[in-house]
Amino acid sequence: MKTYSAFVKIGLIGFLFTVLITCKKETPKVLPNIAASEVTNITANSATAGGTVSTDGGDPVTARGVCWSSTIANPTVLDSKTSDGTGLGIFTSSITGLKAGTTYNIRAYATNYVGTAYYSQAAFKTKDLALATVTTSPITSITIISAIGGGEVVSDGYSQIIARGVCWSVNPNPIFNPNFSSIEGQTSSGEGLGGFSSSIKDLRNNTKYYVRSYAENGTGISYGTQTSFTTLSSSAGTVSDVDGNIYNTIMVGSQVWFKENLRTTKFNDYSPKINDKLTFIPNVTNNTEWGKLTTPAYCWYNNDVSYKGSYGALYNWFAVNTGKLCPTGWHVSSDDDWKALSAYLGDDSGNKVREIGMSHWSFTGGTDLIGFTALPGGMRNDYTGIFTDIQNYGFFWITGNITDYYVSSQLGRDTYAIKQVGESIRCVKN
Repeated sequence: MKTYSAFVKIGLIGFLFTVLITCKKETPKVLPNIAASEVTNITANSATAGGTVSTDGGDPVTARGVCWSSTIANPTVLDSKTSDGTGLGIFTSSITGLKAGTTYNIRAYATNYVGTAYYSQAAFKTKDLALATVTTSPITSITIISAIGGGEVVSDGYSQIIARGVCWSVNPNPIFNPNFSSIEGQTSSGEGLGGFSSSIKDLRNNTKYYVRSYAENGTGISYGTQTSFTTLSSSAGTVSDVDGNIYNTIMVGSQVWFKENLRTTKFNDYSPKINDKLTFIPNVTNNTEWGKLTTPAYCWYNNDVSYKGSYGALYNWFAVNTGKLCPTGWHVSSDDDWKALSAYLGDDSGNKVREIGMSHWSFTGGTDLIGFTALPGGMRNDYTGIFTDIQNYGFFWITGNITDYYVSSQLGRDTYAIKQVGESIRCVKN
């Protein structure tokens, strides 16, 4: 009986030991369970993907995301990849740095202690690069030398918009041209998508212009639909002097100017008179006599009346100071008049008032935006009476000071002048 009892005890102990060993045995660990989501938001260089980790395989998920390649059929985490957190659940992957027009293989992955699990391979193709899509806005705020245009970049063609604006020309279908001439140009109105406004400047008065918006991306430059407009005319009619000379006039902002140089030989009140007979402003031809004058006088350049039609007369300060040269209701241009003209035109106002071409000027560059048609009538020197600077400079007396303005490639004001100097005159309406 004792032997049997001992045997039972030993068996019971073995059974208990077996039970204990069995209870300590762990469930085997495996790879996570991963599923991939659809690839969306595909552009030329990016896309959106992701997936869902539904089980961790008995061990925490330490990494998850997507991996891709354009050359390998089944990409792994050793290829390009995203890192989108850890653990179970849904994740979203932002894929960047892709090449346009390229097919990529892609797989979602999840990693735990056992290893990395991959979802079955999928593929997608990035968009081909394209030109941007841009529209052209109607032209507004038209003046004699400016207008407002603009447009909207509605699509970037899967490439960053690096420049946008409008281009214009007197010829149809204007294009972006960094080396534009005086009859064309373009604006620069920022970058990116969206609407923009452009100030179109330095236009010629009474001129038809064609306008298109443009947008530049990595593929090239695209254009919006062409529109057109005509700048306002600066013409303000005509006026005559006491000699019967007729002058065209122009409106510049709130000013009205002669378009031509004064060429009268009489004062506007017919003075001075001798025995009630009309006399003329003295036409002094002798150089020495001219240099000694202290009374009004005029002359033609080189004492040649053939210069009258184009360049007008040259007057000394004493004639200007009478206040009787311009027709009644008009005055010799003042310092303030020239300042207002320059401010209206902006930078480079010398070229903007010069006659176009080389019919009278010795060099090019004049654009004559407002129809001012400044001509290089030269001058007659003080004391010596010698004529100089024809075709190179236009010199214009101003009232209020013994000084003048000069027109060349620039518009400038002399700090002083001599009363005996002979210069041109432009009249301004009172």
